[in-house]
Amino acid sequence: MSFFIKDTEIKIGFLFAASVAALLCFDVGPQVQLSVLSGILHEGGHVFSLLLLGERPQKICFGLFGLTVLRRNDIKLNYKNEIITAFCGPFVNIAICVCALLFYLNYRDNQALFSAVAINAALALLTFCLCRGLMA
Repeated sequence: MSFFIKDTEIKIGFLFAASVAALLCFDVGPQVQLSVLSGILHEGGHVFSLLLLGERPQKICFGLFGLTVLRRNDIKLNYKNEIITAFCGPFVNIAICVCALLFYLNYRDNQALFSAVAINAALALLTFCLCRGLMA
């Protein structure tokens, strides 16, 4: 399924929808929903930074292996803006992680808050490990 928001195509792959549906059938906690939401917000950070820099993504794909933002061929960001765009996704996850951790410290019996902390921390750390190539 695909649709457009302005001139950006949003594509939701069948395998993404099928895998999320299968995981939701067997999940007894909020982890699947939080993981999908965290991934969407993470990619939203990248898209938001592109929009702030005056660029528009060509396509946002929801696939079996995650979410992907495809940029137009004519987008040419300088090195500083490339780093800003790369790190905006993890920074969104860090912000969510810190907020959820602060709430979790007040409401320790809420397992969903702990899951939000763990999922967003893991996603941010994984992305920082993958972004290490930008530093070289």
